[in-house]
Amino acid sequence: MTDRNSFTEPAAEPRALLGLLYGVMEEAARYEEDLQGTDRLNDRELADFLSELREETRNRAHRAESLLAQRLANGGVQ
Repeated sequence: MTDRNSFTEPAAEPRALLGLLYGVMEEAARYEEDLQGTDRLNDRELADFLSELREETRNRAHRAESLLAQRLANGGVQ
């Protein structure tokens, strides 16, 4: 049994962690597209909600982008 908080499989983990960071950045882009679609629906409440999600996800995406860039510059996940 593997403890989820410890890294015991070094070969698979760099790819998995880099994929996770990239996924956060993709999620931010999806909210942007969804938000543009609310204009056609004329739904202000939904637009506000999606704006909040976009901002929160955008902040996480910026952090993920920085972490990803650091790892790539160092040759992978440390």
